[in-house]
Amino acid sequence: MKKYSDITRKIATFALNLSYESIPLEIIEYAKTLIIDQLGVSFAAYGTPIHHVYQKILDLSFGYGKAPVWGAETKSTLSGAVLHNTLLGTALDLDDGHRRALGHPGAAIIPAAMTVAETRNKSGKALIEAIIAAYEVAIRVSMARDLDRLENVYTGAWGAFGAGIASGKMIFSEIEPIQNILGLAAMYGPTLPGSIPSPRRMVKEGIPWSAMVGVQAALFTEAGFEGPKCVFDYLSAYDPDKLTYELNHVFLIKDTYIKQYSCCRWIHPIVLLCHRLKQEEDINVNDIKEIRVKTISRALSFSNKIPQTIEDAQFSIPFCSALTLTKGESALHLIDHKYFRDPEILRLSQTVTLQGDEELEVAFPGKVGTKVEIKTREKVFSKSLIAPIKGDAEKPFSREEVKEKYLIYAKPVVGDIRAENLIRFIENLEGASNVRLSKFMGLNK
Repeated sequence: MKKYSDITRKIATFALNLSYESIPLEIIEYAKTLIIDQLGVSFAAYGTPIHHVYQKILDLSFGYGKAPVWGAETKSTLSGAVLHNTLLGTALDLDDGHRRALGHPGAAIIPAAMTVAETRNKSGKALIEAIIAAYEVAIRVSMARDLDRLENVYTGAWGAFGAGIASGKMIFSEIEPIQNILGLAAMYGPTLPGSIPSPRRMVKEGIPWSAMVGVQAALFTEAGFEGPKCVFDYLSAYDPDKLTYELNHVFLIKDTYIKQYSCCRWIHPIVLLCHRLKQEEDINVNDIKEIRVKTISRALSFSNKIPQTIEDAQFSIPFCSALTLTKGESALHLIDHKYFRDPEILRLSQTVTLQGDEELEVAFPGKVGTKVEIKTREKVFSKSLIAPIKGDAEKPFSREEVKEKYLIYAKPVVGDIRAENLIRFIENLEGASNVRLSKFMGLNK
């Protein structure tokens, strides 16, 4: 078995030694922006069916503890609270993502890190360091895999490394425990099947479970449980050069994208083109006879069915296309169940045909594009997009734009005052002697 030279130790050393003072200011500020975005995304999931189910599971599976459960008056064990809080962040597919990682680091890292920080009385600076270290490690772990060999790109397969690093950095002050956490995350993290049977329903990408495993790996290590401490030195599935790519020099967190629609990012260009075509050409939806969408092969593997649940809708190109054309792009900010029975949307969904496209395939994953053609009774309109879209690293949202998104979801849940106070707390996070977020995260009563 080939051994790579101290790869695991290099990763652990980077994570442990990363200090607030060594991180560029723009990276710290962008991390705060990602935190604000993730909190807004979590608020958006309050009261959803999956939220209610998880609150039932907490008592049954974990019982009472000292860790904050967002949106609930009770507390749970640390693992139970992390599972619950992470679920909120990923439930609606509004969470951030990373092109090179092909997944969603924020949902796997931020809720877990915040829950650990509050439970262990950590400072705001410690939380910032932990979140940035976790992004840097988790993104590299994902991008070090051979894309051509992957049957799926579910974040659950690597999210445990991010949550484990974030937790370990706040709990330990030595390198070996961090190495141990990486080994346990590799051994106990979710191993996801090549294709999840359709519909996926509430399982999404296995992110909540992977986050819980990462935190549990830190707790196991703290209790003295030992695993392989050089796991990446022997795993040939990971490119060693990519695992340690420019550590300490290049911060890949800066390339994290932020979403504006609650559906898979691969559908976002389609939503944009449908919206633009309708606006620019003044298309009457009643005149539409056919909608042809070209996309990447991985998007063709979605169920792409007429949805019965929110989870179905997030991965249905026909439905999202029809919803955009009939109700406007704003309807994709938070998909409403009522649209599943809308006759106009249902009719239009049936007119959508999907195709692959070699040009789009070659551009992926650097760019996720699309080509849309709308045929009406009298004319054919077409448009293509193979370029960065709003929210990508090349066209980022400003802090103010992210705050606007956050407030849309936060105010109905916690009220105007607490929603605004939470933003101020995050924007001045490094000044907090301890992270007490649960006072902001409860329901408005």
